[in-house]
Amino acid sequence: MRILISANVAKDIYKRKKLIKAIQNEGHSVAAFLLPDDSVQALKDLGVEVFEAKMKTRSMNPLEEYRVFKSYLRIYKEIAPDLVLTFNAKPNIYGGMSAGKLKIHLIANITGLGKGFAAGSKVASLLKVLYKRAFKSDTHFVFFQNPDDKALFLKEKIVDEHKSGLLPGSGVDLDFFSVGFTIGQLLPSLNNNLNFAFVGRLLLSKGLREYIACAINIHKQYPDINFYVVGNYGEAGKDDADFLPESELNSAIGSGAIVYKGFVGNMKEFLMEEVDCVVLPSYYREGVPRALLEGAAMQKPLIGADSPGTREPIRDGVNGYLCKKADADDLTAKVLQFINLSKAERKKMGQESRKIAEEEFSDEIVVERYLKQIKAVENSIATV
Repeated sequence: MRILISANVAKDIYKRKKLIKAIQNEGHSVAAFLLPDDSVQALKDLGVEVFEAKMKTRSMNPLEEYRVFKSYLRIYKEIAPDLVLTFNAKPNIYGGMSAGKLKIHLIANITGLGKGFAAGSKVASLLKVLYKRAFKSDTHFVFFQNPDDKALFLKEKIVDEHKSGLLPGSGVDLDFFSVGFTIGQLLPSLNNNLNFAFVGRLLLSKGLREYIACAINIHKQYPDINFYVVGNYGEAGKDDADFLPESELNSAIGSGAIVYKGFVGNMKEFLMEEVDCVVLPSYYREGVPRALLEGAAMQKPLIGADSPGTREPIRDGVNGYLCKKADADDLTAKVLQFINLSKAERKKMGQESRKIAEEEFSDEIVVERYLKQIKAVENSIATV
């Protein structure tokens, strides 16, 4: 079959290269429709034919949205895919609508619902209508990355149970994110002070303001403990109201409460050499945060908000702690609880994180479920 993969940007597809290779090994050709970035050449090196999309991922201008819908119709007519795989909101919605109109098979992946699905918002009501239209075709199947998102779509009758499935987030590459050392070599705190790390875009809904408040609180009592912030403002820019104001970030840096790392290219090395615990108090409606999965695979304890997606890889009191969402005081309490653990208890939590990653969140599970669904599409086409 000819399979087209569409996502916001090239890197969103390239990070699923294990899935691409598995699809190619099954004898299928792969093309991609995306906004270009520095991962385009890497996709081409994998043998993926790349087609450039033109869309503004954060725009809600009706004319712009219609243009995106028409662009999907054009690319489908141009390359005539047998099956389309979509990731991210706009590819799911407009790629889904266009595929339905042209009776093309589609497998969508709900990588998280973000702030758009805030309870009672007008945007949420609009998104529910759009998703319902996108996924109404009998030739469409939808993967969800956490049970909360799936339950919501079933409750709202956006999808049917038999046309949906569940994935363990995007999964994590357990071979790459593997320490290869004894646990005693993994925790920097065995020889130094504790190091916590927030990893993600600098969105307020990722819980960054609460993380900084926590760092400020604890810095007063434990000035030698490090609170890293890893991430940047992305394409939205520093003036976007959804992001932490740069003045707040600079103030926290100036106080010594946090250490701003910006973008970190080698996350494996950073986690191995500089981090004792990954902290993500996100209430963004994540799929399952990649930062937590990579941290778990690297045998790091996790602290996160008890919110959809974020809670999935955390077993409270086993491999870390869950905190109340949007509650800096409760986050501070959970971080202090971790600080007061013995070294042996922290090591045990790290071991439990790796065990959870191996048993529940391997990217091999994701690939296996995709290949099974792709085979079902292939069989249905063959019987027509």
